[in-house]
Amino acid sequence: MARAIGDHRLQGAASARPKITCVDIPTNEHLILTCDGVWDVASTRQGVAGVHAHRHLPPEKQARNLVYSAYMAQSGDNPSALVIRPH
Repeated sequence: MARAIGDHRLQGAASARPKITCVDIPTNEHLILTCDGVWDVASTRQGVAGVHAHRHLPPEKQARNLVYSAYMAQSGDNPSALVIRPH
């Protein structure tokens, strides 16, 4: 998507204007944001299970685990992840 923003041939198919949505995350939940590099080799259930199994770890280590797992599963894309846990 980032490459499409600068592609003028798409003419309106992609916008550089962000859509911002605010949501409350319950204190016992996590928000998991990843790119295709993770989801190409893992299901949503597997990603959630991995974060849940390591819920005692800080969010940055949980995200690192998701990326490492995708790398070990030979993801063909660049895996990146962000895990957010509310206070």
